[in-house]
Parts: sequence; structure tokens; C-alpha cells
Amino acid sequence: MKLETSGWVAVRCWEGRPGGRFRFAPGAPFHVNISDNPLRPDRTEVAYLVRRVADQIERSKTVLLRATIAEYERALAIFSKIAETAK
Repeated sequence: MKLETSGWVAVRCWEGRPGGRFRFAPGAPFHVNISDNPLRPDRTEVAYLVRRVADQIERSKTVLLRATIAEYERALAIFSKIAETAK
């Protein structure tokens, strides 16, 4: 397998067992960084995250401390910036 973009790979092993059962073992992910082709998040996933954080801010702004809302707003700014490079 040739990797064209940054991301991660993992190994999974499995063994068939009697009665249609099976046994499997996953390996830990191995992160691959290809400098001229960085990992870019999926546009729909980032949009969902941005929407969820914005909704949480709106829903919680009257019940949470201002410092907590400020943390949400910082996260929203970061996620919105990431959304600009999503694929």
C-alpha cells in the first residue's frame, strides 16, 4: 500500500472460530505525516463540530460562567479556522 496523504494506519488480526465466532486484536494506530500533503479533516465533520460548539454556546450562555463561555468561543474560533482547510 502506498500512502499519498498524511493520516494513520492500524493493523487488525482476526481468526475464525467454531460456530461462526471469531477472535480479533487491533493494533495501535501508526501516524504518518507526509510534509507536502498534510492531514485535512473532512468538511462535513468539521461543519458538524462547529455547529455543535456554536449551539452549546447559545444554549449555555445564560447558565455558565463567562470564563467557560470564553473557552467555548476560543474552541469555536480554532475549529472555524480548521474548517477553512477541510476537504
